[in-house]
Amino acid sequence: MNELIGLESLARLQQDKLWMLAVDGKLYSKEQGPQGFEAREPGSIAGVLSGLLAALESLNKPISVEDIQKIHKACMTGVKSTNICEPGSFRKNDVGFEIIPNWATENGLKHLLSTRHTSAKIIPVYFVSLNNRIMPVSPELCGQKNLKLLFNPQDAVTSDDPLKLNALMENFFKKETVRLMYQPPNDSYLNQQIKSIVDSYNENRKKTGSQNEQLLRIAETIQQLTRLHPFRDGNNRTFVNCLLNRMLIENSLTPALFFEPNVFEFRTPQELAEVIREAQGQFLNIQAYPKKPVFGYDNQKTAGLEKGKYVAIGEQFLHKLNILVNNLGRQYHKSNDLERAKKCFQINYNLAVATTGEQSMNAGIALFSLASMEGNTKPALRHYSESIGIFKQHGRGDLKNRAEEKCRAIEKILDQDNDAQVIDNVQNLSL
Repeated sequence: MNELIGLESLARLQQDKLWMLAVDGKLYSKEQGPQGFEAREPGSIAGVLSGLLAALESLNKPISVEDIQKIHKACMTGVKSTNICEPGSFRKNDVGFEIIPNWATENGLKHLLSTRHTSAKIIPVYFVSLNNRIMPVSPELCGQKNLKLLFNPQDAVTSDDPLKLNALMENFFKKETVRLMYQPPNDSYLNQQIKSIVDSYNENRKKTGSQNEQLLRIAETIQQLTRLHPFRDGNNRTFVNCLLNRMLIENSLTPALFFEPNVFEFRTPQELAEVIREAQGQFLNIQAYPKKPVFGYDNQKTAGLEKGKYVAIGEQFLHKLNILVNNLGRQYHKSNDLERAKKCFQINYNLAVATTGEQSMNAGIALFSLASMEGNTKPALRHYSESIGIFKQHGRGDLKNRAEEKCRAIEKILDQDNDAQVIDNVQNLSL
């Protein structure tokens, strides 16, 4: 039941905090929590949460190229982005972007150069243009807006000359007299490259390993995918916010909440594993200390923002997650994996109580499904009995009658001291 431990952890996240899974932690205190991110790209928070649900839909199956495209489509559909992209489709052009120093480490850039795909490039930038005036890169220009970087792809750096490379690293990290551009691999073989990466992950995941080995495997996989930068926009949302959290969950690990997710291309896998650990710790902290500021932001303000918009987004996510978990439980039940099915229905019940209350219809259905996994036992009798009142309250006489029949049958068996276990068919009950 490994993957269900991580799924249960996600399901316990409060609805007023779910937006945090979509927004960089560094922006919380600067931009009134979710507001700045959402203002720049309306629809982006709901999009990322939809992407996470898309990632979790195939939780008990190997990851495929199609899964990744589906996640991206969910993340970007309906989002008013400044970077135009076709949701779910790989880019058909070359792209490039500046490497921000705090995204990178010297060892990370050297790792990129030593293992990069053939057509990927790191290009130094020595001159910039400001208001049509060309000037050399300098510390004084740090943070200056409206700069145009002037570079030549022919100047791309290699790892062949260690002395030259070390000098470049010093000028980039310490002297700030050079900027760096990253040009990902061209678009010719993106599909094949992604398939190779996810196939390797799927195969290696079958091997047992320590938690450290699992984290390193996840870090390496996400790094390889982000370095490809296969989409024109939405790469970090797809791979870091969504796919990485799915990988953590399916490996029985805590989900992650990142302060700075833009680091996966430019650090070593070992450094990234530590970044993930810190992000997992932050996820646990917001559950353990719900009133404590998160990355310097007082989340208690969120409920009042934009008439409760972000709490409503969280509620919608948990409702859809509840349906997803219910479907997953029914899949496990169909394949006779009754322990996992039972765990799913327990998560169902907890989610229903947290979002719609103990007397909600969802809670009643979850109780009925959970009871069906208990067989002819006293816990099953208790669950069926509790569901009767809920079904009656909501005018569902058909379900009330079914629950009463189950109670009578179990009471008769218990009276006879019969230990036979009969697992009910739950296929007709869904949220």
